[in-house]
Amino acid sequence: MPPPTLPDPCLPSAPPDPCRRRPFRIRARRRPLRTRARRWPVRAGARRRTDRNRVRRRPVGGPGGGHPPCVRLGDLTDDEARQARARYRLPEGALADPDARHPLTLRLLAEVHEALPGVPPPVRVDRDTVFAAHLDLMCLRIATRLAEENGLRGTAVRRLAAKVSGQVHEAARRSLAPGQGQLDRESFEAVFPWGPAPARLGGGTGWATAVLAEGLLVPAGDGYRFAHEELADWIQGTHLDLHEALRALVHHRGAPHHPHTLPVPHHRIGPVAEALLLLARQHGVPQLALTLEELVTALDADPYSWWAARLLTEVLTRVPDATPYTDVLRLLADGIAERGGEEPRGRGEFGPAFWTALRLPEATRLDLLRRLVLADGPPHEPGPRHLDTVARLLAADPTTVQPLLVRWFDDERPLPATPTPPSPRPPRRCCTPIATAAWTPSPRRSPTAPTAGPTNCSPSWPRRNPPPSAGPWNAGHATSGRTGGRPR
Repeated sequence: MPPPTLPDPCLPSAPPDPCRRRPFRIRARRRPLRTRARRWPVRAGARRRTDRNRVRRRPVGGPGGGHPPCVRLGDLTDDEARQARARYRLPEGALADPDARHPLTLRLLAEVHEALPGVPPPVRVDRDTVFAAHLDLMCLRIATRLAEENGLRGTAVRRLAAKVSGQVHEAARRSLAPGQGQLDRESFEAVFPWGPAPARLGGGTGWATAVLAEGLLVPAGDGYRFAHEELADWIQGTHLDLHEALRALVHHRGAPHHPHTLPVPHHRIGPVAEALLLLARQHGVPQLALTLEELVTALDADPYSWWAARLLTEVLTRVPDATPYTDVLRLLADGIAERGGEEPRGRGEFGPAFWTALRLPEATRLDLLRRLVLADGPPHEPGPRHLDTVARLLAADPTTVQPLLVRWFDDERPLPATPTPPSPRPPRRCCTPIATAAWTPSPRRSPTAPTAGPTNCSPSWPRRNPPPSAGPWNAGHATSGRTGGRPR
């Protein structure tokens, strides 16, 4: 007897199976969206334009809520980077310190080491050297694939690799055109022909197939783009006209534009930042410092300039050593302090996280934070404050930070964020400020145990001579907003 025929679930007559569709709907809702930080909306309440290649995200917290939670993935931690280097079989010390925790740099360096014959030489390299070596490796692989199809050997393969490198740079130049940073089909076919190549490329066939097979470029929508966006920004930055780009984006924002000129999207800031970093490598640090100073001046003229603020943060946090740009940082900090609570980006691009991420000596960092505490808000307002950052630095390394804070006593400027003094009350025991509490002995605390905030301790001055209330040392009162102890 034949087995019973079961209904085909693909036929229209088959009843719907809710158990099959329900898990799919749940997974679709919880599936994360991966994107670069520049593409994520920055301002609260801003809505991104959607098209057919994007999925409209439903805001959390109701129809008028904000955007979905964003988890920022930065560089690896020290333990994670050490484990990644061990898995990639990279020797310790192969990368410079700022790039030793960068995931893409570790991956590309591992591919370069794997392609080398024998043991790699013990040379300390940086991110730019790794990107250049990986690009040369990809061009050589594409040339090898083309040589096998067209019967070339020896020196002809090297000449073909040089031609492939030239076409890759031509693709990067064409990607700088207005758009999303990719090549359309016509431009891709003009650079990497599908059929017979012109004589200037040495003839042969299979250019487009070889480039796509090696994974240097990948299909994206109606065109093609580089597989690694950071590598694409690095290549495009070498061909960008930096002077014209800054003039169009920052220095002449109010000038009339051509009616057919499209605005540059914010996520295309990568090539501009790479061009600024290349400026220091090719023309020296003073030239980059002068350009950054011009960006600070433009930001003072227009505090809402998105491009000026983001370019400053992108470049200053990525330079190997920010010490040569101390004058630029002081000019930026003074401008933020002058604007005070009216600073629109004091809690965003130039918040406390920016100043702690700079590669600076602690003495320079504390000098900048002394200028920035004048822009802090009241203690009851939400958001990070520079004064709290100083407290954390003091608690983390009191031996280094404590002597540097002594210089703050010479600054007698009052803090605008100091709370209004309360009405007269019975005498209370004094509340020491943040730095005084670090070295004032207390009967309840060991003299060697530093503290990161105001504590209740025995008075350091006579009761009839209370501690002075002027200067940045109102920091302790601005941090807590109350005095400790009980009236006698």
